[in-house]
Amino acid sequence: MTASSNAGSRAADVVSAPLVLAAATAAVRDLLQNALTADFPGAVVSTHTPDRVPDDGLQSRLNLFLFRVAPDAETGMTLHYLLTAYAAEDDQLTSQRLLGRAAGLLQECPVLSGAALATGSGVRQIRLSADDLPIERLFQLWTTFRSPYRLSLAYRAQVVVDEAT
Repeated sequence: MTASSNAGSRAADVVSAPLVLAAATAAVRDLLQNALTADFPGAVVSTHTPDRVPDDGLQSRLNLFLFRVAPDAETGMTLHYLLTAYAAEDDQLTSQRLLGRAAGLLQECPVLSGAALATGSGVRQIRLSADDLPIERLFQLWTTFRSPYRLSLAYRAQVVVDEAT
């Protein structure tokens, strides 16, 4: 087996690891939840598909939706997220502040490791970065879920996994 086919096989194995996807998403969600609580009391960070986000107009919410998983021979996998804000009473300025605060936080804390990750999850490190998703692709995502478009940001999380996973 060649080195490149071995790396491809390792990446395919990693994607099937049972805890890695959920552990990575939970780590990013927890980072956002812990940081946003001070600025937006009562705000919740959820992980729903766009058509399932509870939007009763009473609670501010940031939704972190994992829409794509790609094997990565160097790190293990790359996860692609859509980050969308919902404000109480559909206040667009509050939604924009919530989304802006989340973007600033992810820029300030682009690497999660150690205590920020669940023990035994198989995740060693998560590197977060903004993903320049074309507007057409964003519209496709929203159309797929038959939800009205909302201002969203795309993020990429490169997940470094433990060899034993």
